[in-house]
Amino acid sequence: MKKMRNFLFFFGAFFFAATSLSAQPGKFGTGPDSTECRQRLSFYREYVRAGDIISAVPSWRVAMALCPRDVNQLLFSDGQTILKTLLQQPGVPVERRNEMVDSIILLYDIRIENYPQNRVSAMQFKVRDLGTFKPDAKEEQLAALEVLLNETGGETIPEMLVRYMDDQAPLCRGGAHG
Repeated sequence: MKKMRNFLFFFGAFFFAATSLSAQPGKFGTGPDSTECRQRLSFYREYVRAGDIISAVPSWRVAMALCPRDVNQLLFSDGQTILKTLLQQPGVPVERRNEMVDSIILLYDIRIENYPQNRVSAMQFKVRDLGTFKPDAKEEQLAALEVLLNETGGETIPEMLVRYMDDQAPLCRGGAHG
């Protein structure tokens, strides 16, 4: 009898705690959107883990729309992988391609703002992707490089220093001959 009473007490306490915690706002947001956020995160992550990036797209898009920005950094880094995969699909119109590249860069900005523990890494990848996907946007690349160099100082990886010097060289040559 005592064991049954203890079991019922602990079960009741657990049930009360679980229901009161689920009613509180959490990292997934509040209300029905929080449940949908959680589900969509789980759905798209399963596809990504399985390597089926294209099937992850619909759930990832819903998660992006519903989930708070600080829910999970994977939402943004996976989003970059998803968008890069979509960019490789045949027949992507130029205007759509440009929108996806801008979205990739925006996802870096969100990561840099919301996940300071990985700020430098996200900044480095942003600089690399600007060079890859926006090779003609030299001013944007240079601005991102300068922010990175100011952030990292003497601990900048050599690749970023080389990129910076390469981007500065045309400016120096142009100024000397102009």
